[in-house]
Amino acid sequence: MKKIKLFCFPHLGGSASIYYQWKTMIHKNIEIIPIELAGRGERNKEPFCKNFKELLLDISIQITNNHLEKYAFFGHSMGALIAYEIMYQLLNQGFPPPIHIFFSGSNPPSHKSDIFFKQLNENDLINELKKIGGISETIFEYPELVEVILPIIQADYKVMNTYNFTSQIKKMKNDVTIILGDNDSTIIYEEIAKWRLLTIGKCSIYFMKGEHFYINSNLKDLLKLIELKLLK
Repeated sequence: MKKIKLFCFPHLGGSASIYYQWKTMIHKNIEIIPIELAGRGERNKEPFCKNFKELLLDISIQITNNHLEKYAFFGHSMGALIAYEIMYQLLNQGFPPPIHIFFSGSNPPSHKSDIFFKQLNENDLINELKKIGGISETIFEYPELVEVILPIIQADYKVMNTYNFTSQIKKMKNDVTIILGDNDSTIIYEEIAKWRLLTIGKCSIYFMKGEHFYINSNLKDLLKLIELKLLK
């Protein structure tokens, strides 16, 4: 069996490193390919993308450097919106669609989520990050670490403020899986069913115990679900 390439997109302020441990934990027939955004991680010397369009172009270059025969997407939070939009960008370039997309920790793209579209000063931004979790609060006790993290998060906020959802004429044809923490303060649970309107494929919705970053506390269960969907 040929390996399925699973391209993984990071959350707001995140980097490819959040997916590194997945490589040794997931089934051998799934190849984890973390996507690194400019300005962080191994690309920390590069300038941040200025807008969402530039971000998609950068990501599409990374993805199309791979042989796209059998592949899937996983995106968490901001990464879920990236996964949705990059799929259409690749289709427009003539590439085959992914066999499956996992949208994690995100409202449907038609919902302009407050988590992304806010103009926050530094103190408010830190409070917002503490609220949704995902970053150890002890980090905020060290100004030198805050100086590293905040510019990345602020850059992502700026990029997301340039994102505008446009309803696509053609719906997705692939199956999709929506995965959410059951106590995620960033999610409007009444809106989640609208994900089903975006695909003619099968849309499954799963809730896992946890908040916005359930992917950290419930990683083993998450990977089992991914394996179930991709290897069936």
